[in-house]
Amino acid sequence: MSARGAVLAEVETDPVAELVWQELRQDLARRLNVDVREVKPCLARVEPVTKGIRNESAYMVATEYRRMGAAEAVAWGELSRWNRLCQPPLTEGELHAVFKSAWGSSRTFGCRGKLAAGYCVGRERCDWYARNVQGKKRRVQDEVCDLMDAGWPAVLKSAEVRTYLALLRLEKWRGVGGGAVIIASTRDYSETGGVPRGKVLAALEGLEQRGLLAVLDRGQRRGQGLPPRACQVVRVSPIPDAPVGEVNRRREALCG
Repeated sequence: MSARGAVLAEVETDPVAELVWQELRQDLARRLNVDVREVKPCLARVEPVTKGIRNESAYMVATEYRRMGAAEAVAWGELSRWNRLCQPPLTEGELHAVFKSAWGSSRTFGCRGKLAAGYCVGRERCDWYARNVQGKKRRVQDEVCDLMDAGWPAVLKSAEVRTYLALLRLEKWRGVGGGAVIIASTRDYSETGGVPRGKVLAALEGLEQRGLLAVLDRGQRRGQGLPPRACQVVRVSPIPDAPVGEVNRRREALCG
């Protein structure tokens, strides 16, 4: 039996196992001050590691902290606590380099990543998978059609439309949908949607004013020695309708 198969067999045959990882999940959510529903069960079960896989494991853990929306200082403290339990732990300089790289990246790890290989509890038992992947497999084209049907292309600025489309693609690549926190840099939006980096924040703020999304964090630098934080955005779903009066005025102006 594979390592992953053994883990799943243990979870399935031991009724106490699920209670244990659910408690670990709640404890991690409290320490990071995040919604417990954003904590993947496999992440809660990740244990300190030994030499040879420390950097990779620390990177994945830090990336998950970023995805969940943890504050930088809190995430750094939790990663440092986890690192001290590794045998041997990474030096502070090594750990900070890993943390900086993970925090400045838009990369995430899905169910096929190495993080899940040894700690997966099974998709049928994972409420995170059911909510963020299985229950939200709408195509980007469907969301684009909804945006058009709601009348928004007639009233939004070009940069706002491009930024919104970039957000849809980022959601797809990360296996989530509207209502999930997306943490991405202005560079991510620029490379994904063709928006000039200098216009991304203004576009996000414009979309927020329109009620299409909520900007939870705009990416200001926080904490001494910590890397800059990427923007945290939650897209409103379903897409609300654009103001009818404004849509009609813009259409009349275009039609002369």
